[in-house]
Amino acid sequence: MRNRFCAVLSLLFSSGCINYSSYQDARIVERGHSSGTFAATASKYQSKNDYDEDAFDWYVLDMNPRFGLGSVFDAGFRMSVLFSNDDLGWVVLGGDVRAGIIKNYLAATLPVNIALAGNAVETTNLQPGFIVTIPIVEQLDVNGSVRKAFYLQDTDASWWLYNAGLGIKVSQGWRLRPEVGWMVPAASYDHSYYMQFGVGITNEH
Repeated sequence: MRNRFCAVLSLLFSSGCINYSSYQDARIVERGHSSGTFAATASKYQSKNDYDEDAFDWYVLDMNPRFGLGSVFDAGFRMSVLFSNDDLGWVVLGGDVRAGIIKNYLAATLPVNIALAGNAVETTNLQPGFIVTIPIVEQLDVNGSVRKAFYLQDTDASWWLYNAGLGIKVSQGWRLRPEVGWMVPAASYDHSYYMQFGVGITNEH
């Protein structure tokens, strides 16, 4: 337990927390419209060198309102509350801008996140990447994203972020978003990784 506690503190309060959930599709919110997503996620840390002692869980609640800026741009804010098995709690604030490349199918995204712990500069990270949406039927989409997260102060501390999920239209203006995600260190010598499972619900106005 002590090793897990130290690992959590080392990751989150020394290098800053990285949010790697997405719960998004490639549809840009139109000007004058808005959307809001609430999500709950369970995340698992795993070391490829030791599958038993180094594993621990943490949990995230996300709120993400979005607003249309124009025909191909929208922006959103984000607040995440994170908890570990040791009942630690902390907050991550952020925002992002998205640009539609192929309408409703491909978008570029640039999230910025800051953990409210320690030096704000040390915890600030960027996550440039892309979101893809493949419509299956009117009520169902398959969504995927890939981003690379890095810190402004330490660009060597970088991660690849992968997400795959569904957008299920459950009623007019509402979509359910089950999702899985992975956070993998960019450094080849680091054999640890993170995996998450979660579900979000989006309301579109």
